[in-house]
Amino acid sequence: MDKNNPWIKRFERERAAKKEAEKLLEDKSFELYNTNLSLEKKVKERTFELEQALNEAHVAQKAKDTFLSSMSHELRTPLNAIIGFSQILSKQEDVPPKIKTFVEKIHLSGTTLLRLINTILNFSKIESENIQINKEQIQAKNFINELLILIETQLQEKNITLKSDFDESSFMADRQLMHQAILNILSNAVKFTHPNGEISISAKKLHERFVITICDNGIGISLENQAKLFEPFSQVQNEYQAKINGTGLGLYLTYKIIQLHAGEITLESKLGQGSCFRIFI
Repeated sequence: MDKNNPWIKRFERERAAKKEAEKLLEDKSFELYNTNLSLEKKVKERTFELEQALNEAHVAQKAKDTFLSSMSHELRTPLNAIIGFSQILSKQEDVPPKIKTFVEKIHLSGTTLLRLINTILNFSKIESENIQINKEQIQAKNFINELLILIETQLQEKNITLKSDFDESSFMADRQLMHQAILNILSNAVKFTHPNGEISISAKKLHERFVITICDNGIGISLENQAKLFEPFSQVQNEYQAKINGTGLGLYLTYKIIQLHAGEITLESKLGQGSCFRIFI
């Protein structure tokens, strides 16, 4: 065979190029195989780490829920006794006026602390999506009157006029949760209404929905602050509000509770003129 034959030379070049290409392909395939194995290993390791972290988070969440539930029970038991007995004592006719004032302050402090415990517990449940809605038929008149009794002392201390308007209709809701949602708004209305101010509350059936409206002629809320009012730990600051302490969770919980009821909450407010909250259920 004549190695100088151009056809033979061409054939040899092509064969060499083919071998080189096959070798390159083999090397790349091996490299790709090793890279794939490495990626699979990393994915498995990362998946394991994420699953482990998720399990730890679930365990931590469960431990937190158990702790909060246990602590709330331990705190509620003596608090309920303090609240109950102070209420009974304040209604006794033979109690001197000065002592009765002290007893009323004890009762108010007890109810305030109980609300704080309920707020923290419900916040934890809502954040962990571990809250149950137990709806029942609620008679509007009785429900609103229960709430007004709880803020009666604060209204008297600031000489705030309260106007109420409700019909004999009823609505479906979780009594305990809705109780807290409305009380949060009422408590804020009392806090941020100047002495000798006015608060109004109405509860009526409107078409197919039940509407609770709470208005005050207090300090009002700017448009800028309204946008973040229902965020957790949100506390709108101005010269008047800066003097009042709070967790910043009240309206956030109210918003979440209304959402859980497939409802809606709206706000109309003007700075320096007052606010009006409407809850549609």
